[in-house]
Amino acid sequence: MLPTLTQAAATPRTTPALSPSESHFGYGISFRGLSHNWCYQCYDSPQRASNTGLLFHSAHFLGDKASCKQFCLWRDSKFNTWASTVVNYRQTIDLCTQVFINGVHVALSDTSSTRGIYSKRKRRCCRVMAVSTNEPAALSSEKSNVAILWFKKDLRLDDHLGSSSCAAYQALLPVYIFDPYLLRGWSYSMLENLVEAVAELKLALQGVGSDLIIRCGNIKAELAALAEEVHARIIIAEAEIDYEWQEAVSSLQEYLKDVENGPSNVSVQTWTMPLYECKEKGTPAYYKEFQKMQCRIKPPLAVPMSFPPLVEVADRGCIPSASEVEIYIQSFLENNIWHRKLKDLQSASAEALLSTMSEIPSDKVVPGTSNKAFESFNSWRQKYILASPYEALEKRREELALKSQDREAKSSNGVGAISIMGTLEAYLRFLEPTWRKDWKQIYERVSEAEYEGPRGGSFRRLFGNSLTLGTISGRRIYYEAFEYEKARNGGWASPFGFGTFTAIAAAKYVESSEWYRLLAASTKEDGEKRGSHVRIWSWRGSLIHYTMSGEHGSPVVLVHGFGAFWEHYRDNIQNLAKEGYRVWALTLIGFGRSEKPDVPYTELLWAELIRDFIVEVVGEPATLVGNSIGGYMVSIVAGLWPQIVLSLILLNSAGAILPHDSTCTYLKPKQRTAITWATSQFSLLYLRSSVSQLLKKYYPVNPSKADKWLISEILRASHDPGAEYVMESFFCLKKPFPINWFLNRFQGKVFAIQGSRDPLSNGTERKQLFESYCPNVVFQSVNAGHCPHDEVPDEINKMILKWLQQIDSQQAGRTPPLQPVQSVQSA
Repeated sequence: MLPTLTQAAATPRTTPALSPSESHFGYGISFRGLSHNWCYQCYDSPQRASNTGLLFHSAHFLGDKASCKQFCLWRDSKFNTWASTVVNYRQTIDLCTQVFINGVHVALSDTSSTRGIYSKRKRRCCRVMAVSTNEPAALSSEKSNVAILWFKKDLRLDDHLGSSSCAAYQALLPVYIFDPYLLRGWSYSMLENLVEAVAELKLALQGVGSDLIIRCGNIKAELAALAEEVHARIIIAEAEIDYEWQEAVSSLQEYLKDVENGPSNVSVQTWTMPLYECKEKGTPAYYKEFQKMQCRIKPPLAVPMSFPPLVEVADRGCIPSASEVEIYIQSFLENNIWHRKLKDLQSASAEALLSTMSEIPSDKVVPGTSNKAFESFNSWRQKYILASPYEALEKRREELALKSQDREAKSSNGVGAISIMGTLEAYLRFLEPTWRKDWKQIYERVSEAEYEGPRGGSFRRLFGNSLTLGTISGRRIYYEAFEYEKARNGGWASPFGFGTFTAIAAAKYVESSEWYRLLAASTKEDGEKRGSHVRIWSWRGSLIHYTMSGEHGSPVVLVHGFGAFWEHYRDNIQNLAKEGYRVWALTLIGFGRSEKPDVPYTELLWAELIRDFIVEVVGEPATLVGNSIGGYMVSIVAGLWPQIVLSLILLNSAGAILPHDSTCTYLKPKQRTAITWATSQFSLLYLRSSVSQLLKKYYPVNPSKADKWLISEILRASHDPGAEYVMESFFCLKKPFPINWFLNRFQGKVFAIQGSRDPLSNGTERKQLFESYCPNVVFQSVNAGHCPHDEVPDEINKMILKWLQQIDSQQAGRTPPLQPVQSVQSA
């Protein structure tokens, strides 16, 4: 005799690899026969829901009627007919839902690919994912009247503490606001993903009896107006780690405290969804120490079955298209000349520019040599006119078929909360054969990404935008990967970890991302105690650390060298800021405490990061200062995008100087091999063991500056997850362009400071090469080693200040900069 669902809920199970939270969740048992019998008997009076295409009906369990409603999955009477419409099917049922049966909180999930679940009957089975004997703890225990649920980069209902805590309120108003200032740095493709994710969130909210209110404008003004209209007492929002979004939440809190702005007694409460549940407080500096803590991974929260009643407002708003959002952003920033000019520079990648520019020598470039209209006409003539009618018709049919496949792939492999669950299911089962067309398209994307990039890099390509928008949580990804591995092993968790490369890639990405999020939060907290204001900037889904000092003056951006970080300019930032300059210093991706994802690291990747940092964070052209390979990176930026660079300051810059730079051609990095991996591992071990001796060689004049703090920070970063990818990428690089190739294409001034006692380069020879092949470079030698800005900071600061004053005199009357976030938000 099958047990009742209440009995199943009373006997939760635990697993060694994924321990549930003791406070709220346990795991229910998956009863295939039970689920089938239960679903089979409750098909008495189905009624199709208007928005989601799901079926609401009274729940029956072995003849016992429950006082709740449940989602039941429906498919056509013919199995093949259902298979042909699987795209529409996936878009409607991939969200997990939850119901209350006999007073027990149960989460239901679609399990279309679980082995043994398929049945050739009309009715489809569900399985119990998680059983909660208690309600999720609300953010506030006060039974207030109305709450506003503000969605930002958390566009989902699954594993969402904000939506799970809404039962404590009598009425609710879910809101999303398209703020042009916060979205100004997003590409058009990312705006398309955003619109799609918001649309699916609205659909999901309608499926649980609520709706999503849409607004366009300043978040403070819009939220204050909505709070006053519905008499809300609280605004619920996710806590942010990104500086601009964090400032937006903080400025909203300050804005609501001012009674003159509108509603009074309105507070903002934030929530977070950590991956780990740790008994010990605090985050250690080393990743290995964090692993020793053996923090348990929390299971995801289920989607609420229903929400509190929706508060009626005068206008619910409509979702704009990506084009409308882009036009709105442009109109908002129409008075900012720099933004319009600099934003266009992000349209072309560094590789595309370098490949194009290297085909023709700089002294042979003739404007208007290409005729795209003629090339397009000639291509059309070759395809359709010169070919036979049959060949032309076949080519046209192939093109239409490809376009149709692209549209189908876009519709079925979206980034919304509903679509992404189907993509995750297909991704985890990549090694299994499939008859589904949408899964085959995902398989092709995975194969292409795995062939072009590192092993497991397909996960970032498929799910990077979804994680950025928050349409799926890391806990859900880890949980689904864990459940898939258990299904492969007959219901048992393998003691050797995950077995498929897709599950390994998913789990590794989630764990690594959570570590860098914890590290960023800990670094910001420690920085506040020391008086150094650490900020976080999210670039292509990775967390980048930087700092900023100074309120007025010309902008200056400091870029570190290999193995270093922004703190390497510890004695330069404040000194330049006190002299009337706004100073930014950033840690490049793959170094320091910035994130180290598994991507191919090249000099062009770092150059694009610096370019985007100037466009999105600084907001106007700046003087770039670079040490070692940082000097080579800023030279690339100046050569490819001279519009964003006022001048260059090179501190013992890397990069060869060749007499015949016009004959260079760009070569892509080679693929990783076992040899590059072994070489990188040996190099890491060598650097860790000899970093103290190497630093003393680089600081010949003042070796005391190579102190314990500097050594410990370099060692700490080498143990971060992903550090091995950075080292391995260096062994995959081909011969880079000479630095004079970029400097000769930059029309501005360049100031090269060279330590005469640098063990990595000959100062006298370097001076002769600069003077011979770089006419726009002003060279000056200093008695120092490889890092003169840190070894003799007082002397270097005087040189930099003198140079900046000369540049300021030439740049008098330039366009005012982009307004900072505080002034824009208060406008």
